[in-house]
Amino acid sequence: MRMRMKSVMAGALVSLATVAVSWGVFAAPLCPGGVNGGSAATLNTYLGTGSNATCMIDDKIFSNFSYVQDAGPAAGTITLTPTMVGNSEGFVINGGWLATPGQDVDSLLGYRVMTAAGAATINDADLALLVSSPDGGIVNITETVCVSALINPISGCPAANLHTLVVNNPPTPFDVGHINFAPDNLVDISKDIHLHNPMGSLGNVTLSSFSNSVSQTVPEPASLAILGASLLGMGAAAAGRRRFRK
Repeated sequence: MRMRMKSVMAGALVSLATVAVSWGVFAAPLCPGGVNGGSAATLNTYLGTGSNATCMIDDKIFSNFSYVQDAGPAAGTITLTPTMVGNSEGFVINGGWLATPGQDVDSLLGYRVMTAAGAATINDADLALLVSSPDGGIVNITETVCVSALINPISGCPAANLHTLVVNNPPTPFDVGHINFAPDNLVDISKDIHLHNPMGSLGNVTLSSFSNSVSQTVPEPASLAILGASLLGMGAAAAGRRRFRK
């Protein structure tokens, strides 16, 4: 089952990659529910077509949502709440993933993130378990991040552009994963959500909530100072040339 989900994951990345992007004409609406996110919306909303299938949080456009259910919760029972904290934008994802004794549950959830203006500023991704109970089993999420718009539709994401992070419970109930990469204007994100409950277990393995976000580069104070000084210098030079011409 795990191998099959990995194959589906690869196919999902290729599928995401085949969608053309036109920076000049693409204008994403705000997320369902309000300005820059507002209230939560079901995954079904994002799996639809038209304006509801995209979500703009600050300067990030989230689109191309996909979901493969393998004994996991239905898309209509999963909610995505857009979040924006500092330079990080993403979602808190709530759903009733549950594995009974002797059961393995796999789900694959993915989407694309790009900057609205096409600037190459996205440079990291975070993934965190918020509410999960392994109860003698295992809860883990494996996230693959494919960086760059230039993805081969046949071979998938180039190895140099592919990044992976994993969060687990156990050993840590509130495990957090974090990866950095060279700044880019587009990333494809796919999460393989896996619950394992061994035979003979006396309880259920559950996952109720996790979060996922991307962050962007921001100019350092020193860089801003240098830029400001450069602009002042350019202005002074231009003024000098005007006086010289007079």
